[in-house]
Amino acid sequence: MNDTEYILGQLQLYYDCRLTDAEEERLRTLVARSRSDRPEIEEARALMGFRRPQRRSRRRVFATVAAAASLLVMLAVGGWLMHDSRTAPGASYAYCGGVYINNENEVLDILAQNLSEFGGDIDDADRSMECELNEFAEFISENLNEQ
Repeated sequence: MNDTEYILGQLQLYYDCRLTDAEEERLRTLVARSRSDRPEIEEARALMGFRRPQRRSRRRVFATVAAAASLLVMLAVGGWLMHDSRTAPGASYAYCGGVYINNENEVLDILAQNLSEFGGDIDDADRSMECELNEFAEFISENLNEQ
């Protein structure tokens, strides 16, 4: 029996959790030192953490650099296309129902309306929480009196 066959047999025992600690350590050493390129041993190397990263070919490095450069160009062009002269720094504008509004007073009215609705929701939540706490307090006092 050659080393590859022995390793394959030991791997089967390893996967079945039937190796002692010493046998597992020996198997790890054999797998790490083996020159075999059998898929089963390659899988064991990866599982045991012995896989060495493959060197990147020049073609792959070039493709990665080209993809990164393309992405940067697309981002730059996208940013340039998205820039809108109507949205100057400090300008007030809004989109309401898909309509562009650049009148500052209208924008502030929309903002005030939304904030007032939000404030009403907070008041409702406060009242609801107060009711629930009162009910819980009554429940606790009733159960403490029973004991």
